[in-house]
Amino acid sequence: MEQLNNKRISNETIKQIALLLDDHYKQMNELYTQYKTESEDYKNPANEQIKDIVVSSKPRLTFSVTIGGEQEEREDVEWFIQSIKRDAKFLEKTSIHYYGSLRRDCSNNNSFSATSGEESFSLSLQPNYAYHSSSINNPSRNFDEVLYKIRTLLSSAPTNYDKTIKGKNMRENFPSMVYSMIGGIVLTLVIALVFRFVNVNIGIEWFICSPYFA
Repeated sequence: MEQLNNKRISNETIKQIALLLDDHYKQMNELYTQYKTESEDYKNPANEQIKDIVVSSKPRLTFSVTIGGEQEEREDVEWFIQSIKRDAKFLEKTSIHYYGSLRRDCSNNNSFSATSGEESFSLSLQPNYAYHSSSINNPSRNFDEVLYKIRTLLSSAPTNYDKTIKGKNMRENFPSMVYSMIGGIVLTLVIALVFRFVNVNIGIEWFICSPYFA
């Protein structure tokens, strides 16, 4: 799994990812239903043409949310969207998992056997981190496009400047601040001494040595 470092993944982004996967899942499930019908009537000449994709096992898409230590998992995208919207403040973990297997370039003449393919995507979100993973092996043609859109959504999420990042920036900038202060103090003392030795008016000398000038 790949970790998304310092990314603030909004509920709207999660919703868009869920809908993208749900649309793809429905297409794959429709192909699976078609396969079941054709395999039962494999002698029908209409079912013998070469097919680009055959889905011979049911694809799977699940959504889960964890609240108060209790995890609930369903295959209903509308339930998932409503859950992350309604319980946004209480979500401890949010997950999406999709898996599909298929066969490419095959016909009924050889029992739909041909090049095997697999495709999957998982997303797991918790308050302090997010992980995602994907696996493709001769996937369906539009799954690459789905993955591209999902990765674009994740990469374009705003950076989460939490306390750790802010502390790191402070530590990195602290030496520069110290050097600047030391340089300013030295410069002020040099100017004050120059004015003192050349007997400049006391008012100007007072101003040079005052905290206002510093």
